[in-house]
Amino acid sequence: MHLDAAQGDRRAYPRALVLFARAPERGRVKTRLAAGLGDDAALAIYVRLAERAGAAAREVRDCRRVVAYTPAHDGVASAMRTWLGADFAYEPQCDGDLGRRMAGAVGHCLAGGAERVVVIGTDCPDLETGLLEEAFAALDVAELVFGPAEDGGYYLIGVRAVQPVLFEQIPWSSPDTLARSLGAARAAGLSVHLLRTLADIDTADDWQRWCSRGALGARE
Repeated sequence: MHLDAAQGDRRAYPRALVLFARAPERGRVKTRLAAGLGDDAALAIYVRLAERAGAAAREVRDCRRVVAYTPAHDGVASAMRTWLGADFAYEPQCDGDLGRRMAGAVGHCLAGGAERVVVIGTDCPDLETGLLEEAFAALDVAELVFGPAEDGGYYLIGVRAVQPVLFEQIPWSSPDTLARSLGAARAAGLSVHLLRTLADIDTADDWQRWCSRGALGARE
């Protein structure tokens, strides 16, 4: 276990890495994927994707690693910790849409002493530790970092301060999500660094396309 990220470690770190994740419950994860492949397959794929994201996050040193989980029910934090391990702190997501929940997680990390906060999800199988380190390094120069997704969204956002324009009036889960976010950033005069574009797994077509590349589905 990396002691710098353990659940019981309350030291302030200048960097915080937040993994947004949902408890692995059949019928409640990857619903668009389940529409094409069924609930059992969607759950199995979700578990594998989330574990890959957790593994990439776990190797980022000198930062506080947090799993922002949902739903915020009794016992979920313990179940998530059993699943993803003690290398993370576990904090419930606040109420509201995705923007409000991300803003809440970022604000909580900054209030706890972080100077750089990177937020990721569980949809991107190609997300690697090197990209996470690149995002943190870019925040030494840029005010904002995005990891563009092929579907028009983003798989990563990194900030140095809470920027409400990035989390309000943005169409989430839309082909325009990144474009609207970049437009808001430009209007606010924020400097932006873009990571390389990666694929998200949201639908059966996404999964089949990924498997056809000989990637996650073929290797594991």
